[in-house]
Amino acid sequence: MLPSTKKIIEYWRSNGLAIANGVSADELSRFEIKHDLRLPDDLRDYFLTVNGMVQNVKDESDKNLFAFWPINKLGPMPEICAADSCAVPDIVNPSSYFVFIDYFMWSWAYAIQLGESTNSVILVGTKSPTVVARSFAEFVDLYVADDRDVYEGPTRRAR
Repeated sequence: MLPSTKKIIEYWRSNGLAIANGVSADELSRFEIKHDLRLPDDLRDYFLTVNGMVQNVKDESDKNLFAFWPINKLGPMPEICAADSCAVPDIVNPSSYFVFIDYFMWSWAYAIQLGESTNSVILVGTKSPTVVARSFAEFVDLYVADDRDVYEGPTRRAR
């Protein structure tokens, strides 16, 4: 288990949340084949160990209302935004970003770039793109620390 996966599980346990089982290697493979990509190692380890948050009323989000999605809910940002009536940020290749977390019952969400050379995590629901982290592991570090950058992004905060 990678440190980022261990860190998020420990954080959720310390907050009294149930921990979901991971997906099978076959299920992960089907996701990658369907979307013609390979998940980065940190995100791959996460889904094989814990498949998002348990999908019940008590455990589907944390105390700050972050809801980490199971892999079967992930999808390309334009599709997810169309289904949830949310603005797609003006970025190159928006379909390479997959929404994987919503915040405060879809006040905004987070998407990670997959299948590209970068795995940046961005805020979704704002017109201009805001990079929050350069990887899933970096996002986890910010998230468990309840760092302001998770909510505002370092670019927006610097203004």
